[in-house]
Amino acid sequence: MAGTLQRSVRLVNAAVNLTSTDLTTIYTVPAKTTAIVREMFIANYDSSARNLNIQWTDTSATATYSLIHDKQVATDDYLRLDNLNVFLDATDVLKAQAATADAFYVSVFIEELYTPIL
Repeated sequence: MAGTLQRSVRLVNAAVNLTSTDLTTIYTVPAKTTAIVREMFIANYDSSARNLNIQWTDTSATATYSLIHDKQVATDDYLRLDNLNVFLDATDVLKAQAATADAFYVSVFIEELYTPIL
């Protein structure tokens, strides 16, 4: 009988307060891990509607992809993205960028699958 691959599963929360307009790392997948981004909340706490971007970098392909581009979120409102199922490999990076500083909290809920043979 062939052996089965055992994986440890860990649930992780990652969050950032976008205090600048710089591209900001929310989460980096640890070594020997695959991650599944399950859900994301983006809260605008500014007194005006503001725009932001969410992207991920596939480090093995040296490529960056946009998940949300220039999305406007109304003042004191939030954007909830559920059932995302964005699969990330070890060292891939999830990032956010606000068009205006001090306007957004971004919270991400992730399932990590540890695979020691990677």
